[in-house]
Amino acid sequence: MVPRLVAVLLFGLMLLVETIQAYGLVRALTDPAPVAQRLGISPGAELVRAGILLILAVTVALGALLAAVGMIGRRRELFLVAAAVCAAGYLLLGCYQVLSGTLQLGSGGVVLSGVIYLVLAALAYAMRRSVVEE
Repeated sequence: MVPRLVAVLLFGLMLLVETIQAYGLVRALTDPAPVAQRLGISPGAELVRAGILLILAVTVALGALLAAVGMIGRRRELFLVAAAVCAAGYLLLGCYQVLSGTLQLGSGGVVLSGVIYLVLAALAYAMRRSVVEE
């Protein structure tokens, strides 16, 4: 019971965080100039960056939502696939942030956020594996 509750809470928090992230990215897409200026890039580059991040954030959010639904509904296959999608989304998000922070933005904060996403990818994958091994 406890691992099930932990998985639901974990994926629920991932859903919440990525939904908030997606909202902020939609706002950045509607007016990229302030974010672009803060990051030291062109508004066009910010549109591309925010678009990529939005696609990845929505992927993670949907994976987390379906993983939580699969766990609550005791639908093992749904959980396994959705948790893998969530983990893969976080992996891509982390790699993109690390590369973007290093090569495009020169920002240690963005690189750090990428590393955090990579840790979340590992966590989502570990939760998936714990169910596989049961």
